[in-house]
Parts: sequence; C-alpha cells; structure tokens
Amino acid sequence: MFWCPETKESIKKIMRHKKLYWIIKCNILLYFLVIVFTVCGNSLVCIAVIRERHLQNTTNYFLTSLAFTDCLVACLVMPIAVTVEIIGHFPFNALACNVWLTFDVCCSTSSIWHMR
Repeated sequence: MFWCPETKESIKKIMRHKKLYWIIKCNILLYFLVIVFTVCGNSLVCIAVIRERHLQNTTNYFLTSLAFTDCLVACLVMPIAVTVEIIGHFPFNALACNVWLTFDVCCSTSSIWHMR
C-alpha cells in the first residue's frame, strides 16, 4: 500500500488508522537503519584496509572496492528508492529521475559484478 503525503485527505486517512500509521513509521525507521548500517559497515571495511598495513593485499583491495561500491549504492540509490517505496511515486523532476536511474544501474551493476 502506498501513501502519498501530498494530499490532506491521505494524511487524515492515515491518522484515522493508527495501526497503519505506526506500520509506515516502523518501515521508514527500518529502511533508515538498513542504510545507516550499510554505510557504516562498509566504511569500516574501507578504513581498516587503508589504515592497517598487513591488510593491504590483493584480496583485501578487492573487498575494499566491493565495500566502496556498496557505500555508493547506500548513499546514492537507497535513500531515493526508499522515498519512492514510501510515497508511491518519484517526487522529483524527470532529470533527477534519469540521474537516479543512472546511479542505480551503474552502482548496482558494479556491486553485482564485483561478486562474480
């Protein structure tokens, strides 16, 4: 079920259904936590390999590259994807949509191809 906060009527409908309102709030919190943990965890991998000399080998450089592409997905793709999931439509103009889709395809493909 999608929720469009642009109309007052949809907000009133949500407020009448407190259970639905709390489910949406919990979903937003869960999405936010996934993004934060993704960025933090992958950043820690990058920092560990950069700072520790004995971790600097070919395998760990590969893992660092994968962690970096996952950070890009979490920073550039996931927030807008969550926004679209919550409100049910793309809230920005056509240019922003094309830029976001480009980031989505490039970052996600890069992350996937790292695992092959």
